[in-house]
Amino acid sequence: MPYETIISAQDLADNLGNPKWVILDARFNIDSEDEAKLSFPNEHIVGAQQA
Repeated sequence: MPYETIISAQDLADNLGNPKWVILDARFNIDSEDEAKLSFPNEHIVGAQQA
């Protein structure tokens, strides 16, 4: 069964400050390897680490 999301947006919002959670931004663009790195600073979820 394919997943559209791993958790709901509400679960994420409720746990943004939870020190037991690690939030990873794993964005990828097959057409431009650098695009994900360049867009991360302005578009990531607050507190997310770049994967």
